[in-house]
Amino acid sequence: MGIKVQAELATDTRGAASYITEHAGVATSHRTLEGQRQRGVGPRYVKIVGRISYRYHDLDEFIESCVVEPSEAQSNG
Repeated sequence: MGIKVQAELATDTRGAASYITEHAGVATSHRTLEGQRQRGVGPRYVKIVGRISYRYHDLDEFIESCVVEPSEAQSNG
């Protein structure tokens, strides 16, 4: 898989919620991210020895995955 953990910048759940709020402009709480993890949705995360971390590039990818093109929105209602 080749994950370079030392080269990755990461944050905890509260930091990830703040990052999404700041960069996506959508108020997001740590509880929202906790619920998304339980449901198997939301941004990718790393879990090592019970500790949850979010890598910033995964948060950026998640935000980008939420972008809807206008033509898609019209055809999907």
